[in-house]
Amino acid sequence: MKIEKYTAKDKALKQINLQSPDGNLIADFSLLEGGRLQQLSYKNQLIIADLEHKTYAESFASSILFPFANRIQHGNYSHNGKNYQLDCNENGAQNAIHGLVYNKEFKLVNQYQNQKESILILNFEDVNPPNGFPFPYSIQLTYTLQNTALYVAVQIVNKGTESFPFTIGWHPYFVSQNMAKTLLEFDSLKKILFNQEQITIGLAHSFAPKPFPLNTPYIDDCFVLYNPNIKLQTENYKLNVNGGSDTKYLQLYAPTNENRIAIEPMTGISDSFNHKKGLKTLVENQAYTETWKIKFNN
Repeated sequence: MKIEKYTAKDKALKQINLQSPDGNLIADFSLLEGGRLQQLSYKNQLIIADLEHKTYAESFASSILFPFANRIQHGNYSHNGKNYQLDCNENGAQNAIHGLVYNKEFKLVNQYQNQKESILILNFEDVNPPNGFPFPYSIQLTYTLQNTALYVAVQIVNKGTESFPFTIGWHPYFVSQNMAKTLLEFDSLKKILFNQEQITIGLAHSFAPKPFPLNTPYIDDCFVLYNPNIKLQTENYKLNVNGGSDTKYLQLYAPTNENRIAIEPMTGISDSFNHKKGLKTLVENQAYTETWKIKFNN
């Protein structure tokens, strides 16, 4: 059945609330901010949320990162022999960061619930793309809430007449009231090396310790995943973050003075448009889908 749960305020702000069939998993979404997941709670515990001391424009909290995850150095890249210049939107640096859809208004396609799951489908189509990425495309987000899991499916369709390059990522901040007692585990033997502006300059063979230490004042690291399964355990909840076969990279970001850590599954890394690692090409009329899953274990 189709359900509508808008209040008058929700309609004006274009916010949508979705709950799992048993009511334990509750999510809020913003159509005006790239169709992002604003907040997720499970059994009355806050799981994913905005940063406390930064705005969404500064944090990109839970934004879908497309057509590129992370940064493009100086916003400049080439594709099929042509050079393109993106707007440099990173505060304090001359780089393009976190894609082009984080601030776009998405449309509600459908919202419904059955005994097994609750589903929200949102869509954005860029029919007048910018000069820096002049390729028409559509992006559809399908959020599925089951009683103990959240699925985030991103489908991209090339609506133009020529191919375009892309990577995809997701930027959720997970809440932990005590980072020193929070356990994070993932399989990786390689770490991405960055320059001072977090632009990729190479790879290092580096075993990620288990558990990965989170009791440091600041984290901003990227790893090559051996498999797309990430385990997170706080004092209040346990969960796994899983990606598809193309989720080969993990960006971790824990800003100072925040009880949050961004666990970002990505198909590419910083400056993929130039060094080509993880970069994919979508030809005309072709579709591509990547799905991430959060599964609760308690």
